[in-house]
This record gives sequence, C-alpha cells and structure tokens, in this order.
Amino acid sequence: VNLRTAGASLAGISALSSTTRIGDSEDPLVAEVTIADGVELTVEAPENSDEPSVLSIQAFAETKAYDQINITTVSGMSINVAVADLDSDTDAKVTIGDSTIANNSGDVHINTRSRSSLNGSASSMIASKLSALAVSDVRGDATVDNEIQLMGTRVTGDDIYIQAGRDRTGNV
Repeated sequence: VNLRTAGASLAGISALSSTTRIGDSEDPLVAEVTIADGVELTVEAPENSDEPSVLSIQAFAETKAYDQINITTVSGMSINVAVADLDSDTDAKVTIGDSTIANNSGDVHINTRSRSSLNGSASSMIASKLSALAVSDVRGDATVDNEIQLMGTRVTGDDIYIQAGRDRTGNV
C-alpha cells in the first residue's frame, strides 16, 4: 500500500494522490543495442553439428509499477477523494551501422520489444450518518517506442527476421 489514511470526525474531507513516473518524452527509459560501422559479426555452427545456429540481436524494455491508495473515514458528513496516476515512457532500439551481420548456418533475428505493467488501485470506505461522497480515480498511461535502424547493413542467413514490437519467439 503506497498511501493509507483513516479518520473520524463530525464533518471531513480526505484526499490522497499518488503519482508514479517512469521516464518521460524528453528522457524515456531506454534499452538499446548499437553496432557501429565496420563491424563484421559472423556465426557458424560447429563442424559436426546437425543443429542450425541462431544469431539474435534484441533490445527489451520492461517497466512495472504498483500504486495503491486506501481511505477510510467515519463521520457525520464526509468527502473522500483518492487518485492514482501511473505513467511510463520506454524505448527499445537496435541500431546497426554500415556493417555485416551473417549467420552461415541458420537464421538471423533482429528484434525490439517493450512491456509495461502499470497497476493502480484507489479505494474509499465511508461510514456516515448524514451524507457521503467518494471519488476514486486510477489512470495508467504507457508510451512505448520500438525501433530498428539498419543503415547500410548487410544481413545474411537462412531466414532473416527484423521485427519491432516482437521478440525472437513471437511474443508481442
């Protein structure tokens, strides 16, 4: 529980607010793989292997946040306001310059993926003799940018998978 309050009165107002920010548009949480110009990355299976090799270049950004607000009041007249606000801004990037990426014995996977889990809870419990008003509001906003940039890159392999927003196994 992030925020909790309890009170008793003839008449009262209780308000609690919780805000969680993970990155923002100016400064997001970033998972990044960069391969500079001139790099030669080559994969081959061992000579006596019947199994194909896999060359995988992946960036994965993950955020998790939990906010919980509880307000409990006993009064003649009462107003309770509980607000939980969760925001996440993440980038997953793979950038490969003028380079060679080669798998001579299998597939090549270049992937970016992001996952945000923003869990908010706001609750009010009022025991009132005359009147009561309770407002609970929870908002979660995830901004995700998955990006792959190949700039003059030569990619060779059996099958080539270049997927933004999906990992090597196909998970979104």
